[in-house]
Amino acid sequence: MHYELDYNISGDRTILVDDNEYRVSDGYVVFRKPGQTAASIGYYNMYMLTLGYDAEDGVNVRERRCDNQAEPINGSYFWNLIPTCFRPKHHAEIFAIYRRLSILWYQPERADETALLLTQLIFQIIADAQDFRSEKTVPSAVDVLLEYMYDHYSEKIRLDELAELVHLNKSYLIRLFHREVGSTPLDYLTRLRLEQSCRLLETTALKISEISYRCGFDSASYYIRRFHETYAQTPEQYREQYRLKTSEATENTRSG
Repeated sequence: MHYELDYNISGDRTILVDDNEYRVSDGYVVFRKPGQTAASIGYYNMYMLTLGYDAEDGVNVRERRCDNQAEPINGSYFWNLIPTCFRPKHHAEIFAIYRRLSILWYQPERADETALLLTQLIFQIIADAQDFRSEKTVPSAVDVLLEYMYDHYSEKIRLDELAELVHLNKSYLIRLFHREVGSTPLDYLTRLRLEQSCRLLETTALKISEISYRCGFDSASYYIRRFHETYAQTPEQYREQYRLKTSEATENTRSG
C-alpha cells in the first residue's frame, strides 16, 4: 500500500489525478493514495520533494523531477484527511521539514529524529488540510499575507505595505499575525527567505551575493549574518555540508 506526498518547490504544471485536473505551482502539496493514477498534462519544469510511505516498508524521502503512479487502496483515517491537491498555509515550515528529512533519511543512526520529523510533517499537513477544507470564501487577513509573502519574498516588502494590503493598522496586524503564526510578519518573511536560500544553496552554484539578492535580502552581508544566526553556520558552510552529505548518501546507496 503506497502513498506519496509531493511538495512542489518551484515551477508549475497541470496534473491529472484520477481524471481530475489540478494546476500546481510553488508551495503546493499533491497527495496520491493507493490505487490512484497521476500524470502531467503537457510539458513542465517542476522541482519537487517527494515523501513515499509504504504500509510495509515505511517511509522514503527523495528529490525528483517526475511523477509516479500509486497503488491499491488503503482506508487509513489520517491519510484520508488530506485532499489531493492544495497549498498548505505553513508551506515554508513544511518545506523545511521535507528538506531535513531528505538528509536524515540516509543516517539510520538518527532514526528517532527522522520519526519525530515525519510525525511533525504529517500532522502539520493534516492541520493545514483541515483549514483548507473549512476555510470560508473570503480568506483571512493572515492567509492573504502568507500568500503574498510567498509570492513576493524576492521583492522588498515593508510592514506598511502588508498592513495596507489587508486594511489593518500595523500594531493590530502584528498581534494578529503572531497569534496565528507564532512570529511577526517580518520575522516570518526572513525565515521564508532563508528557507528559499537553502534551496538555492542546495541546487545551484550561484554566488552568495546572487542568492541573497534573489531571496530579497538588502545585502549579502546582512543575509550571511541572519543565516548564521539561524543555522549556526555560513551559507558556504551549509552548501559544503549539504554536498558532503548527499555525496556520502550516494556512495552508501551504491555500496549497499
